[in-house]
Amino acid sequence: TDMSEAGGSVGPSRAQDRTAWLLQTINDRKASEAFAALHYWVRAVRYEPTQGERELLERCERRAALYSGAGEVAGLLAAGLGARSLRLPRPHALAVTLTGALLGHIYAQYKCNQPALVDLLTYGAEARTRGVESELADKAERILEVGGRQAVRVLHRQLTEARQTASEDGDTGRGVLRRGGAVRAGGGVR
Repeated sequence: TDMSEAGGSVGPSRAQDRTAWLLQTINDRKASEAFAALHYWVRAVRYEPTQGERELLERCERRAALYSGAGEVAGLLAAGLGARSLRLPRPHALAVTLTGALLGHIYAQYKCNQPALVDLLTYGAEARTRGVESELADKAERILEVGGRQAVRVLHRQLTEARQTASEDGDTGRGVLRRGGAVRAGGGVR
């Protein structure tokens, strides 16, 4: 399945309806998968975010750092208190406490994906109403429509095809993404 079938070009009201529907259906798992696929796309096409997108991403990074710190502290305290109540030997208690901090950090990162994706989709919708396109937000919407795992598969297939085409043409593969192979800057998953 090509992602262009799911996205396509839509009018302003239809795009707003699509964004509203996506905002209602996002959960933590979908958001995490979508961010993984979006990160894969950004790296594959060497995407440079616009100034507005960059500011949004910086806010999301600050939120992620805050969530991570809180998750680490909560995990550390919970695991430390649990180890103490179980009267574990000191080395074991230390290992359990550090594991709790690590798990708290991972969980907090997982939980911050959904609000960040909601912010990105909202930014894209607001940009569309001003007549400005946010390619990053549009790509996130298309990835959410087909699912993060499927998007990564399609991207990987397109990237492999672009590299094979480049090697058949005697190219070393450098710059394939920029010159307009199957995955193009600004193209990627369609």
